[in-house]
Amino acid sequence: CNVSRSVFADRFQATIGVPPLRYATELRMLLAGQWLAQDTLSIQSVALRLGYTSQAAFSRAFKRVTGHSPGARRGATALAEAVGPSAG
Repeated sequence: CNVSRSVFADRFQATIGVPPLRYATELRMLLAGQWLAQDTLSIQSVALRLGYTSQAAFSRAFKRVTGHSPGARRGATALAEAVGPSAG
């Protein structure tokens, strides 16, 4: 970009509406949620794919951003699939 970090962050937030780090974190957790819901990847594998050095660090970040643990996310998806599509 050929600009300072602070100038980039200011321009990014002005354009996107959130700071760059928050955007990247939320994007990573969106991917994690999709992988946990759709794939048969372990939580450890998802953590490693996203660049976390431990499953614990990933789990803390996932819960902080989404409000749920990765295991709960996977369990909710499994329950929804077992019950079937909701009416509406």
